[in-house]
Amino acid sequence: MLTPNPGGILAPDQVVGRDALISLIWRRLEQQGVVLSAERRMGKTSILKKMEDSPPPGVLARYYDLEAIHTPLEFVQAVTSQVESDLRTREQIVRRMKEWYSRLLGIQIQLASITILPQDVAPHWKEALETLFSVLADQQDQNVIFLWDELPTMIDNIRRNASEAVAMELLDTLRALRNRHPRLRMVFTGSIGLHLVLAVLRKSGHANPATNDMYECDVPPLALSDAQMLAKDLLANAGIQVLNPIATAAAIAQTVDGMPFFIHSVVEQLIQQGTQVNVSTIEAVVAAALTDPHDRWQLGYYRERLDRYYVGDDRIIVLGVLDALAPTHLPLSVNDLHQLLLNQQSTSHTNRDRLLELLRLLARDHYLTRTHDGRYSFRFPLIARAWLLHRGLS
Repeated sequence: MLTPNPGGILAPDQVVGRDALISLIWRRLEQQGVVLSAERRMGKTSILKKMEDSPPPGVLARYYDLEAIHTPLEFVQAVTSQVESDLRTREQIVRRMKEWYSRLLGIQIQLASITILPQDVAPHWKEALETLFSVLADQQDQNVIFLWDELPTMIDNIRRNASEAVAMELLDTLRALRNRHPRLRMVFTGSIGLHLVLAVLRKSGHANPATNDMYECDVPPLALSDAQMLAKDLLANAGIQVLNPIATAAAIAQTVDGMPFFIHSVVEQLIQQGTQVNVSTIEAVVAAALTDPHDRWQLGYYRERLDRYYVGDDRIIVLGVLDALAPTHLPLSVNDLHQLLLNQQSTSHTNRDRLLELLRLLARDHYLTRTHDGRYSFRFPLIARAWLLHRGLS
């Protein structure tokens, strides 16, 4: 039975409206790796978990959340833990890795498992990763798909914890391993765009095309029909009185822009209130969430994460753009936005070429969408409403 579970991992059979997208990802993985671009609250983790649960024949798929990893050695350990217990050739893999560690350290070491690596090998993480992939490619008789969630956050953690050079080397190593071992494929995804992390690294001299051999795929909101079906099913199992369930489900889907997390959240709040529900109730619940002092929907994240990836004049320009677009329902042209920024004293020296680049980044990071004639607006009306309130512009 489908019940509200905002922020939780859904059982594979409870993931609604993603079968076509998952089929597309599997088709692309037959040829290359995939970068799955996903805004928060779109259900990307549930998608990956469903893929892990039901891979095609001849495929071993393993999911791992990389968000808490801060060093390359921790990453090597994460990769080994993904596959060690599943492989029929585990003994050979442990033996080969032990031989490599012993040669590296010059001593015989005892390893019952390769998921906990000696700290002595930390400076040699690249060789450890290359050895592990080589062993996997030699011993495995099926394709192995690594489903790596929050990889951009891990790369940024490593950049901050070690250096830009180490983060660059890890990305380059992963690209080389993809090319060397085509039966071992990778899916990268995260709630921040990899393009933002790469933009930071490019400023430090990383010019290599880290992911241009991979297929980029966006996780959109649910289609309106799927979003309405999800809301309708959640309401039906909620144990509350709903007047006109079809219209109420449609109101939920439309008000939260088809984002699965917020659909679950609205229904959960309706259950907690325990009152009779109709279409007008939905707007009241969403409005309360947008002004919640505890920010349980974590909408302040859309402002906070900008400080991590945009600095100096770039941050001022980005804030100016979003402040200008949030109050209007009409898309604005680049020239309109440029003029608005020039009129602001804090951004009076805005370079138009730089504005174009920042608009492109904001669109790739799901803040903005672009019309066919090149005008920009907020991609999600719900996030525009939250931005107005957070910035005191309403």
